[in-house]
Amino acid sequence: MTSGEYVAGFFVSAAPAYPVVEKSGGLLAISFLDDGTVALPRGIGIAAKAPHPATSKLFVDFVLSQEGQRAVAEGGLTSYRDDVPAAEGLHTYQELVKAVGQDNVILAKYEKVPDAEVKSFTDKWNGLLGR
Repeated sequence: MTSGEYVAGFFVSAAPAYPVVEKSGGLLAISFLDDGTVALPRGIGIAAKAPHPATSKLFVDFVLSQEGQRAVAEGGLTSYRDDVPAAEGLHTYQELVKAVGQDNVILAKYEKVPDAEVKSFTDKWNGLLGR
């Protein structure tokens, strides 16, 4: 988009997009669809055979804490906690809810989708794009 090859992007992750928008000199902007914006939650977990499960649990606890979620936001991802305020360069889930309304946030689920459904969706999407 920054080279002018494309005029719009859909389902672009906010993590890499926010810094690009900030550096674009007003050329690019991020907008949320107020009739339904998909949010992709980031997953975190501990492998069943982790060599140091106690350390892993401490790390997960940190990531989910207020301090950890602020670090997540400082790293360019979106904090989900209510007690981490949005600020210059720090983005939050509440910022999305405020922009589109809670009913218009569609949280993507981690689930296996049958190949036929994936093909149907991508065929429809590509058809809408004239491909």
